[in-house]
Amino acid sequence: MKSKLTLALLLIVAASLQLTGQSRRRDHVVPLVPVGTDLKVRLNNTLSSDDSNVGDRFTTTVIMPTTFEAASLNGHIGSIRKEAGMTSMTLAFDSIELRDGRRGAMSGQVTRVYGIGLIVGGAGGAGSLAVKGGKALKIESGTEMLVRVKR
Repeated sequence: MKSKLTLALLLIVAASLQLTGQSRRRDHVVPLVPVGTDLKVRLNNTLSSDDSNVGDRFTTTVIMPTTFEAASLNGHIGSIRKEAGMTSMTLAFDSIELRDGRRGAMSGQVTRVYGIGLIVGGAGGAGSLAVKGGKALKIESGTEMLVRVKR
């Protein structure tokens, strides 16, 4: 009788340890896009320091690399600053939805903007976009950017 009780207790302890291990594995989330990946994206909305506000949402579509092509990268305007001689805007990337429907949180920063004369980084901080001369900063829908995945 004593050995049956001991065996039952051991089975209960083993089962609870197995369940605890499974929940730990679920807590460790593997990112959909590896940290350090550069994503070339196309902006789906026009953003402007005159017409947009901090917190406004925007979307981009991934065009390269092909592994993530057609994914939707979602974000919001993190800041807009108008200071003497310079206007800057920070774009904050929040999440990604892959073409197969998987979704996940991610963080990224703009490292390059193609085709328009914006300053990337600099006075506005990492990932910010700026224009000199106190002019309005406008990023047209269709503008292509390079976003580096941070987490």
